[in-house]
Amino acid sequence: MDIQGLGGSMQPLSGLNGGFGNFGIDGLSCEPSKISGGSGAGGGFGKVLDRLVNETLAPQKEANEAMSQLMTGQINDLHSVTIPVVRSELAFRMALEIRNRVTEAYQEVMRMQI
Repeated sequence: MDIQGLGGSMQPLSGLNGGFGNFGIDGLSCEPSKISGGSGAGGGFGKVLDRLVNETLAPQKEANEAMSQLMTGQINDLHSVTIPVVRSELAFRMALEIRNRVTEAYQEVMRMQI
């Protein structure tokens, strides 16, 4: 899709990170205390994964609600449905890419010789 088809500006998309909670660079911290498996103040890697899943599902719920409202006639503006659907798609793609990279990193560690 051409940028011109989006109104020639990326301004409407600049708020997408807000739709994902703190899903962006600011939200996923790489501090060792937050990633380590220990029971430190960060909560561990499992909590990071839980947050990632929850932040991926939130835009999906918004998209489903917007589509339901469009089908029932509560919303007449197609753009107010398209934006949550695109947010949901981006959140899913980001989570999928994170999963792929974590899997690749795990496989690389498993190939290492001790």
